[in-house]
Amino acid sequence: MWRSRHADLLLALLLGGASALAQAPEKPEPPPASTEFVEMPATPDEPLANEFSLTRAAQPLDAGAIVFAQERRCIQCQANLMYLVARPLLTMVAPMPPDMRRFAEWIVETRWPQSGIVYDKLTRSHPAFRVPNVKSATEPILVAHGLSFSDAAAKAPLHPLTRRALETVMARQCEDGGFNAVGDGVRDMLREFDQAVLAALAIMTAPDGFAKTDAARTALGGIRRYLATQPSRTPYQQGMMLWLGWMIPPEREQAGTALATLQRDDGGWSLARLLTDNEKTHTGVYVTDTPSDGSGTGSRSSRCGGPA
Repeated sequence: MWRSRHADLLLALLLGGASALAQAPEKPEPPPASTEFVEMPATPDEPLANEFSLTRAAQPLDAGAIVFAQERRCIQCQANLMYLVARPLLTMVAPMPPDMRRFAEWIVETRWPQSGIVYDKLTRSHPAFRVPNVKSATEPILVAHGLSFSDAAAKAPLHPLTRRALETVMARQCEDGGFNAVGDGVRDMLREFDQAVLAALAIMTAPDGFAKTDAARTALGGIRRYLATQPSRTPYQQGMMLWLGWMIPPEREQAGTALATLQRDDGGWSLARLLTDNEKTHTGVYVTDTPSDGSGTGSRSSRCGGPA
């Protein structure tokens, strides 16, 4: 009798567990692509076009950003980080696909409630957690940044999901005004300094006077305090501060001159040259023959008042 009851109980537990597993919600899937986007990797021997075309330039931007988002479920890498900021500038010659905007909204509306925010599961011993017991703000900052610029470019009211993303950013601000930020590996691109600047830009760019709300004023005041204790040390960081517009005139002139001296003979900039002097990572003054690249040139021209 005992064995029978024991076996029945064990069977019930096993079946119950199997049922629970069968009913467990799967990870949410992002919205499907609106059409097929084919990413064409660049090659050194790729022939030059016969003439310059902004319309054709938009095609690899769309494909690269959207394919990366669909495959990696990520919006915070160089492949699509600034897409919602820069792509609207080409709408006059090439309509912008809705995919990246939908993807960013899906992150806020669906993935955050169902699966959580990226990096929330990192242990608090991770180097990103400069301040204990404050969750990482990296993904909320980058999502809010893109959505704010997207709303502004469309001359649309502040979208409820943009507001939610901004409120999430502000709720994760540290007492000193900075943020627990997950950076870009061994390099010093997109670390806490840069993410604090992007958070400020997101708040300031949001439509409907969002920056004038009490919560936004408090957040911006905190970011000002944090940045005041973190002088921009690299040309990249100086460019970020120029974009933000919080430099006093002498600082602006000095930063602009320093960046102009780093322009290469081909008219562009190398991102590695704009970073910290580090012989191990071949950045800063240790860059010798690195050619200009899109990341360095795009970031400098758009943040220093030139054409993006």
